[in-house]
Amino acid sequence: MKQKRFKWWQLLLVAVILVMVGNLAYGALKKSAPATENKKYTTVKVSQAVPLTYSGKVEAVRSQVLVPTSGKAQSVTVQNGDHVEQGQAVMTTFSESYEEQATEARQALAKANRQVGQQQQAVEQAQRQLAQLSRDDEGYTEMQNQVTTARNQLEDARGEVTDAQNKLNTLNGRVNGTVSAPFAGTVIVEYDKTGQPSVVLSSDELQLSTQLSEYDYPKVKVGQELKVTALATKHEQTTQLGYLANTPAQNSKANDSKYELTAPLDSTKFMAGQTLNVMITQTGVQIPKTSVKDGHVYVVENKKAKRIAVTGTISNGSFIVKSGLSKGQRVIVDPDKGLKDGETVETND
Repeated sequence: MKQKRFKWWQLLLVAVILVMVGNLAYGALKKSAPATENKKYTTVKVSQAVPLTYSGKVEAVRSQVLVPTSGKAQSVTVQNGDHVEQGQAVMTTFSESYEEQATEARQALAKANRQVGQQQQAVEQAQRQLAQLSRDDEGYTEMQNQVTTARNQLEDARGEVTDAQNKLNTLNGRVNGTVSAPFAGTVIVEYDKTGQPSVVLSSDELQLSTQLSEYDYPKVKVGQELKVTALATKHEQTTQLGYLANTPAQNSKANDSKYELTAPLDSTKFMAGQTLNVMITQTGVQIPKTSVKDGHVYVVENKKAKRIAVTGTISNGSFIVKSGLSKGQRVIVDPDKGLKDGETVETND
């Protein structure tokens, strides 16, 4: 069988067609491929650290329950909501036990007075007998000694009367007594199941009371500025932290200890029992925690990335900067591993 031979012009035509198809395919692929662009970075401005926010309440700086130290209450001399001054009586008391002791003391006083009367008579009798003798008479010296002894016994009896009277006075003061306010404030009268009253005294001075989380404890110290707002009245005050406990509160839980915190308040703006919003000012600046890679951040200056070392702590998704940055600088939010110090960068801000 005779083989078919291709002519040269046929081979050339096939080659041209193949080149054209290749060019078309390459053009199509080039159009479908995404255009490469220079990477852009997101930046954020270094800002003031966000205050810690808590809920608190208004309470009296001092509060004390006043009850009789002995005996029972006889009458209450104040009413709910009364304002009392320091030293003012809030109730009178009566003690049956001291009344019995006072009765015995009155009997002892009467007995001591009788002893004084008897000793007075003894002295007078001895003096009359001595007056009937002269210095030269036998028994004169002995009678003098009797007079001296009688006088000494009379003085002893008088001393016993004084002691008995003082004891009676003390007991009388305890039989009928008063309970007084140790400081100025407002009172509330309460009664127990037996009908016995007690007076709850709350001081005029008010304070903020809240509990600080153990995780925020290192960020707070005595003297730090706080801003409080009453939720009901919207009254505000800027004050300073006055007390921060170093032992956990009783309601603390595992891995979530709470610490008591108080600060003085203006009693003309707030009332005991009010709910407060508390903002604890934080010093320093903050950035997103994703900006920090291996203890460094990239600050954008004049379109160049500058690698800077920073120190600080992470708090609620933010990095609280202690050193390395200043407020107002711009840092890259999430730098990649390929970013180099001094590299020119584009940002989408």
